[in-house]
Amino acid sequence: MNNLLYSDIVGEIEKKIMTDELKEDSKLPSERELAVHYDVSRNVVREALTELRVKGLVTIKPGKGVYVTKPNEDIVTESLHRVLHSNDVTLENILDVREKLEILIIEQAVEKASPSCLSELKKIYEQMEKNKYLVHKYIESDAEFHLNIAKATQNKALYVLIHSFFDLTERELFRITTYTPTSVHDAQRHHSLLVDAIETRNKALAISVIKEHMGLLREEIKMLREQGVLKEE
Repeated sequence: MNNLLYSDIVGEIEKKIMTDELKEDSKLPSERELAVHYDVSRNVVREALTELRVKGLVTIKPGKGVYVTKPNEDIVTESLHRVLHSNDVTLENILDVREKLEILIIEQAVEKASPSCLSELKKIYEQMEKNKYLVHKYIESDAEFHLNIAKATQNKALYVLIHSFFDLTERELFRITTYTPTSVHDAQRHHSLLVDAIETRNKALAISVIKEHMGLLREEIKMLREQGVLKEE
């Protein structure tokens, strides 16, 4: 029997998935067939498939088999969350990085946003106006608004990164909106100004608004920490 490690099998299958030799939604051979192909035990194959599932490269469907998937933003978020948590990273640390990311995104969005992107942002803004007093819906629309700005950059890497940072702070943003409902009005003013800045290609205004927006979040987090609503990490 071959002395291949499960990591060797993971590496080979991962390479085939990332190079599209194995297409998304395609079914992998059975455990028995993979064991024969690699000349290893089925236990080794099982370990390899488990690792591929953790990486978000395959989905194991009981009774049906193993199917190829492509990693999505959730996989990035989960991995990032584990790393940050294990290194005692604070919410304030995350917001510092998010601000730099948001500035880079808004700079590129001002340069590259298409008319259709701008139109979509305006629609989301109007939806946020309707949901100002519905916390869950408002936060969902808030994230959608900023993600669409990221899409406007035409840079997928920026979209994936900001998606993860929103997921990392969603629970805290919910608390902020719940305990400081007036923050919605300030946030909406910022969103309106961001739409104007993108429409007029005013990069200086856009950056200024993002900085003010993040500053508001920091002030509210500090206040909620002082009140004991948010605990120190």
